[in-house]
Amino acid sequence: MQVHEPTHTTSQTNTLTTNALLRIWQQNVNKSLLAQLDLLHSASPDDFDILAIQEPYIDHLKLTRANPRWTVVYPTGHHDQADRTLSVLLINTRISSNAWRPVAVPSPDVSAVTVISCGRTVHIFNLYVDGEHDRALH
Repeated sequence: MQVHEPTHTTSQTNTLTTNALLRIWQQNVNKSLLAQLDLLHSASPDDFDILAIQEPYIDHLKLTRANPRWTVVYPTGHHDQADRTLSVLLINTRISSNAWRPVAVPSPDVSAVTVISCGRTVHIFNLYVDGEHDRALH
């Protein structure tokens, strides 16, 4: 089993956390349920605001795994597309649903949200781009 080290990104923004940081954990879980469950166990909602997951585990109902402390944001048309979803965002439920909204991007490779806080707008795009194609960028 190949293990990928997570990438931690901390962006200095004026958002909804008490320390004025938007804390993002980004990781490719390679479609593995075990890797995704480990990510959910390791990325505490007390420490992170958003989880950006590439190649998430998707079950036969076209759903990924999360726990009640995260809200899943799928790519636009996720349930209607035959293409496999390769990107999801998990938004910490401590962030009010009035402070963010999904952004429509017509690709199974891109999930996106806009976060608004303290008069600032931050657009967050989670892209899956494989090593041989750049279709998510077109």
